[in-house]
Amino acid sequence: MVRNPPREGVVGPEHLLVVPDDTEIARVRSFVTDACSRAGAERDVAHRLELAANEVCANVIEHGHPASPIEVSLIRHADETRLTISDDGAAFDPRTIPPVDVAAGIERPARGLGWHLVVHAVDVVEYERQRGRNRLTLVVGDQAGAPR
Repeated sequence: MVRNPPREGVVGPEHLLVVPDDTEIARVRSFVTDACSRAGAERDVAHRLELAANEVCANVIEHGHPASPIEVSLIRHADETRLTISDDGAAFDPRTIPPVDVAAGIERPARGLGWHLVVHAVDVVEYERQRGRNRLTLVVGDQAGAPR
Protein backbone atom coordinates (compact mmCIF):
# COMPACT_ATOMS: atom_id res chain seq x y z
CA MET A 1 0.00 0.00 0.00
CA VAL A 2 1.25 3.48 -0.91
CA ARG A 3 0.15 6.78 0.61
CA ASN A 4 0.83 10.14 -1.02
CA PRO A 5 1.37 13.40 0.89
CA PRO A 6 -1.84 15.34 1.63
CA ARG A 7 -3.05 18.21 -0.56
CA GLU A 8 -5.46 20.95 0.47
CA GLY A 9 -8.94 19.42 0.87
CA VAL A 10 -7.76 16.03 -0.42
CA VAL A 11 -6.83 12.87 1.50
CA GLY A 12 -4.89 10.24 -0.44
CA PRO A 13 -4.74 8.65 -2.81
CA GLU A 14 -3.93 5.31 -1.28
CA HIS A 15 -3.16 2.37 -3.58
CA LEU A 16 -3.33 -1.40 -3.32
CA LEU A 17 -2.17 -3.99 -5.87
CA VAL A 18 -3.68 -7.47 -5.72
CA VAL A 19 -3.14 -10.55 -7.83
CA PRO A 20 -6.27 -11.44 -9.83
CA ASP A 21 -7.46 -14.24 -7.57
CA ASP A 22 -10.70 -14.68 -5.58
CA THR A 23 -8.70 -15.05 -2.38
CA GLU A 24 -7.63 -11.38 -2.66
CA ILE A 25 -11.14 -9.92 -2.63
CA ALA A 26 -11.24 -9.86 1.18
CA ARG A 27 -8.02 -7.82 1.10
CA VAL A 28 -9.65 -5.33 -1.27
CA ARG A 29 -12.65 -4.96 1.04
CA SER A 30 -10.39 -4.37 4.05
CA PHE A 31 -8.33 -1.84 2.11
CA VAL A 32 -11.44 0.13 1.11
CA THR A 33 -12.83 0.13 4.66
CA ASP A 34 -9.50 1.12 6.23
CA ALA A 35 -8.65 3.76 3.61
CA CYS A 36 -12.12 5.32 3.98
CA SER A 37 -11.68 5.41 7.76
CA ARG A 38 -8.24 7.04 7.52
CA ALA A 39 -9.62 9.56 5.02
CA GLY A 40 -12.52 10.51 7.29
CA ALA A 41 -15.28 9.21 5.02
CA GLU A 42 -18.66 8.48 6.57
CA ARG A 43 -19.30 4.87 7.55
CA ASP A 44 -22.11 4.58 4.99
CA VAL A 45 -19.76 5.79 2.23
CA ALA A 46 -17.22 3.13 3.21
CA HIS A 47 -19.89 0.41 3.24
CA ARG A 48 -21.21 1.37 -0.20
CA LEU A 49 -17.73 1.47 -1.73
CA GLU A 50 -16.75 -1.82 -0.07
CA LEU A 51 -19.81 -3.52 -1.59
CA ALA A 52 -19.05 -2.05 -5.01
CA ALA A 53 -15.35 -3.00 -4.84
CA ASN A 54 -16.26 -6.57 -3.92
CA GLU A 55 -18.58 -6.95 -6.91
CA VAL A 56 -16.30 -5.19 -9.41
CA CYS A 57 -13.20 -7.18 -8.42
CA ALA A 58 -15.12 -10.48 -8.50
CA ASN A 59 -16.31 -9.65 -12.03
CA VAL A 60 -12.85 -8.58 -13.20
CA ILE A 61 -11.37 -11.85 -11.95
CA GLU A 62 -14.16 -14.06 -13.32
CA HIS A 63 -14.76 -12.40 -16.70
CA GLY A 64 -11.79 -10.15 -17.51
CA HIS A 65 -8.95 -12.61 -16.93
CA PRO A 66 -6.30 -9.95 -16.19
CA ALA A 67 -2.67 -10.99 -16.61
CA SER A 68 -1.19 -8.51 -14.14
CA PRO A 69 -2.27 -7.23 -10.71
CA ILE A 70 -5.47 -5.29 -10.22
CA GLU A 71 -4.88 -1.77 -8.90
CA VAL A 72 -7.30 -0.31 -6.39
CA SER A 73 -6.99 3.31 -5.29
CA LEU A 74 -9.02 5.57 -3.08
CA ILE A 75 -8.95 9.34 -2.79
CA ARG A 76 -11.13 11.56 -0.64
CA HIS A 77 -12.05 15.08 -1.71
CA ALA A 78 -13.89 17.58 0.46
CA ASP A 79 -17.34 16.34 -0.59
CA GLU A 80 -16.84 12.91 -2.17
CA THR A 81 -14.84 9.69 -2.05
CA ARG A 82 -13.55 8.15 -5.30
CA LEU A 83 -12.58 4.50 -5.69
CA THR A 84 -10.77 3.51 -8.87
CA ILE A 85 -10.21 -0.09 -9.97
CA SER A 86 -7.86 -0.69 -12.89
CA ASP A 87 -7.03 -3.95 -14.66
CA ASP A 88 -5.50 -5.18 -17.92
CA GLY A 89 -8.23 -7.70 -18.62
CA ALA A 90 -10.41 -7.78 -21.71
CA ALA A 91 -11.76 -4.34 -22.65
CA PHE A 92 -15.26 -4.02 -21.24
CA ASP A 93 -17.36 -0.99 -20.38
CA PRO A 94 -19.75 -2.25 -17.69
CA ARG A 95 -22.03 0.76 -18.25
CA THR A 96 -23.26 -1.11 -21.36
CA ILE A 97 -24.85 -3.84 -19.22
CA PRO A 98 -28.64 -3.58 -19.52
CA PRO A 99 -30.57 -2.90 -16.31
CA VAL A 100 -31.80 -5.89 -14.34
CA ASP A 101 -35.52 -6.61 -14.62
CA VAL A 102 -36.22 -6.77 -10.90
CA ALA A 103 -39.92 -7.23 -11.65
CA ALA A 104 -39.09 -10.71 -12.99
CA GLY A 105 -38.64 -11.87 -9.38
CA ILE A 106 -37.66 -15.50 -9.04
CA GLU A 107 -38.11 -16.02 -12.78
CA ARG A 108 -34.79 -14.27 -13.50
CA PRO A 109 -31.41 -16.02 -13.25
CA ALA A 110 -29.88 -16.11 -9.76
CA ARG A 111 -26.60 -14.67 -11.08
CA GLY A 112 -25.97 -11.34 -12.70
CA LEU A 113 -27.01 -8.97 -9.94
CA GLY A 114 -23.50 -7.73 -9.12
CA TRP A 115 -23.48 -4.77 -11.49
CA HIS A 116 -27.03 -3.90 -10.42
CA LEU A 117 -25.76 -3.69 -6.83
CA VAL A 118 -22.79 -1.54 -7.89
CA VAL A 119 -24.80 1.09 -9.78
CA HIS A 120 -27.27 1.36 -6.90
CA ALA A 121 -24.54 1.58 -4.25
CA VAL A 122 -22.66 4.52 -5.77
CA ASP A 123 -23.61 7.96 -7.06
CA VAL A 124 -21.42 8.15 -10.18
CA VAL A 125 -19.78 5.53 -12.41
CA GLU A 126 -16.99 6.54 -14.79
CA TYR A 127 -15.21 4.20 -17.22
CA GLU A 128 -12.34 4.57 -19.65
CA ARG A 129 -9.95 2.27 -21.45
CA GLN A 130 -6.50 3.78 -21.13
CA ARG A 131 -3.14 2.30 -22.21
CA GLY A 132 -4.54 -1.22 -22.40
CA ARG A 133 -6.27 -1.04 -19.02
CA ASN A 134 -9.88 -0.82 -17.91
CA ARG A 135 -10.26 2.06 -15.45
CA LEU A 136 -13.50 2.15 -13.48
CA THR A 137 -14.08 4.98 -11.01
CA LEU A 138 -16.91 4.82 -8.49
CA VAL A 139 -17.91 7.99 -6.65
CA VAL A 140 -19.94 8.39 -3.49
CA GLY A 141 -20.84 11.86 -2.23
CA ASP A 142 -21.06 12.87 1.41
CA GLN A 143 -24.86 12.94 1.41
CA ALA A 144 -24.77 9.16 1.48
CA GLY A 145 -27.80 8.84 3.73
CA ALA A 146 -30.02 10.98 1.51
CA PRO A 147 -32.74 9.12 -0.42
CA ARG A 148 -31.78 8.34 -4.00
